[in-house]
Amino acid sequence: MPGRIVGTAQALDALGRHQQAEQAIALGEQKWGNAMAYQISYFYAGRKDADQAFSWLERAYRQHDGGLVNVKVDTRLRNLWQDPRYAALLRKVNLPE
Repeated sequence: MPGRIVGTAQALDALGRHQQAEQAIALGEQKWGNAMAYQISYFYAGRKDADQAFSWLERAYRQHDGGLVNVKVDTRLRNLWQDPRYAALLRKVNLPE
């Protein structure tokens, strides 16, 4: 169910239904923000909102989110790869740049 909310928000956003996407991701943040911060960052990375994406990735780091082991190769975050904060995050989680 939590992954479905993020996926639904991404799909709605891609279809231009931004208000509904915002509602869906807000629900996901409220219900699963303490357990799925890494996955929530996908939504913001996909819509090229780097500030929000990195905010959720930092939250994932603080929560010791297991998804961070994939951060270097996760193509859902490719919109962040050129941002200097991405390299800093890789260093923080002890992954090679």
